[in-house]
Amino acid sequence: MHPVPDTVRIQGGDLRAYAAGQITVDLSICHNPYGPSPRAIEAGMRLLAESPGALAPPPYGCEEPYLDAYADRLGVPATELAAGRGVTEFLIVLARLLRGRRPAVITPDYTHTLRLFSYGAQYVPGQAVLDTDIGRLTRLRRAMASQSVVVLSNPCNPTGQCLPPGEIISICTDFPQSLMILDEEYVDLHGPGLTTVGADVDNLVVLRSTGKSYGIVGTRAGVMWTRSKELLSLVRMEMQDPWRLSLLDAVMAAAALQDEQWLEGTRNALHRDAARLEDHLRDAFGPRARLQGPDHPLHYRFVHLPNPRPVVEHLSEHGVSVRSFGDYGGHIPGIRFAAPSTDEQLATLVHALNTLPEKRAA
Repeated sequence: MHPVPDTVRIQGGDLRAYAAGQITVDLSICHNPYGPSPRAIEAGMRLLAESPGALAPPPYGCEEPYLDAYADRLGVPATELAAGRGVTEFLIVLARLLRGRRPAVITPDYTHTLRLFSYGAQYVPGQAVLDTDIGRLTRLRRAMASQSVVVLSNPCNPTGQCLPPGEIISICTDFPQSLMILDEEYVDLHGPGLTTVGADVDNLVVLRSTGKSYGIVGTRAGVMWTRSKELLSLVRMEMQDPWRLSLLDAVMAAAALQDEQWLEGTRNALHRDAARLEDHLRDAFGPRARLQGPDHPLHYRFVHLPNPRPVVEHLSEHGVSVRSFGDYGGHIPGIRFAAPSTDEQLATLVHALNTLPEKRAA
């Protein structure tokens, strides 16, 4: 039997703590497993084959085509965007810049967000373990009324709830004195037309990236959008590196943004995968499985468990890794399952779930 790492402390996709070859099905990271985007691969290979010398000098200005591509994709001016190494870099910078402004996080949320803003307030679901859209909206409104900065992921990582963009924009309008930082990392995998980018408000910051949706998490590229020229300028000044992105990252990420038909097709496949996953989680865990309704067709599911470790242990012994959370620091205890994308992966997971001792699923 392999030793089991303390998985509640490990980020998704990090298998270094497991024995070599132990994990054959990694469901701990919620990227698009049908990637990388074909256009991203083509662009990267073309650069290496036709212009390898372009990698020799520093990548001055290489983020500009990426910003133009993202601006075109979102329908906003490129001047309203800043480029960075994924959503995480912007969270790091904003947490540092806004430290003195009483920030708050609507929990549960992305692990790194909770760590970076650990000095702020947390608006938690309360006694009810299962969060609701209405509860999440109510906490968001309450936080915007009393805090000067509020951080929210939408769709929520890890539970998958997705609040309507109109409701979010309305709350920003109602509380113009407060700044909302919105992490939209997974919004393109939820569905089209759900972004708040371009909203006619000055107190909204939206963070996005190309890594998860286009299956190129190994590249580090993302954008921050806001209508606040002051904040945009402050963030750009804080990110003083003259080379915002590597050339290869920028070229591949910009090309991926042109792959809209591929994204739509893989998103539909992911939703089918997730519906299939949900059926098996329902069988294994009963009503405690996070059951998203038709308005929540995301590519992962969350199972609420008071003590997820025994289940994680059993799954890892059967070659499956998942993302687990403990009851601490703004998290809710349980397991996030990314949807298996092949029949072989699903069969491995189903075998592991079907062999769970009753005491572990209880």
